[in-house]
Amino acid sequence: MTLQDLGSIGELLAAIATLLTLIYLAVQVKNTKQQLSESAQQARTAFTMEVGNRSADVQLDWLSVEGPSKAMSKALLTEERLTPEEWYEFSVRISIFFGSLIQSEMLARRGLLDKEFLEMRYSIYGPYFKMPRVRTWWKKTGSRFYSHDEYAKHIDRLI
Repeated sequence: MTLQDLGSIGELLAAIATLLTLIYLAVQVKNTKQQLSESAQQARTAFTMEVGNRSADVQLDWLSVEGPSKAMSKALLTEERLTPEEWYEFSVRISIFFGSLIQSEMLARRGLLDKEFLEMRYSIYGPYFKMPRVRTWWKKTGSRFYSHDEYAKHIDRLI
């Protein structure tokens, strides 16, 4: 065996090692991509659950007559006249409520929130759009405040 033969065998071994390295890297990239996808889905699910839980807590707070948001209970469940302080509290809280819906819409457009969750939010929050004070607030204040977003047009159609 000559030196040239040994060099040819070395080149062949180097080519095989390079091929094996490329196959290994391809498998690693595929596994990493799958792990990232699974991690992103888990994060999206955790975020969706957190938003849902916060939303449920807010609604329980609002609709509990003895709860900490008596002004919201009064505003949403009665036709009694609100004091200026109660109207202010109602306006701030309902503004945050609409803001969270608009934020959910924006996140869903970017693929960061599941569309099914967004549809569920519409069905849960839809009845609020029918409440007289919510409709009044939206028409007087909310639609102008959120007029920059196309979601506002969607709320207009719901109300």
